[in-house]
Amino acid sequence: MDPDSRIRGLAIRRLAEDAGDAVLQSFPTEIEALLEDPDMEVKKASLKILGKRRV
Repeated sequence: MDPDSRIRGLAIRRLAEDAGDAVLQSFPTEIEALLEDPDMEVKKASLKILGKRRV
């Protein structure tokens, strides 16, 4: 994981926008781990992805 929260945020938002459902289903543990991130934007993006997966 990148130590810069801006990079983590950018990466998770990009994943949420561009990745297909198969990709999102492949990384649930890594995405769930980002819920513990100190940056609120990273947490929000992670929740958005996890919400997409469950729909």
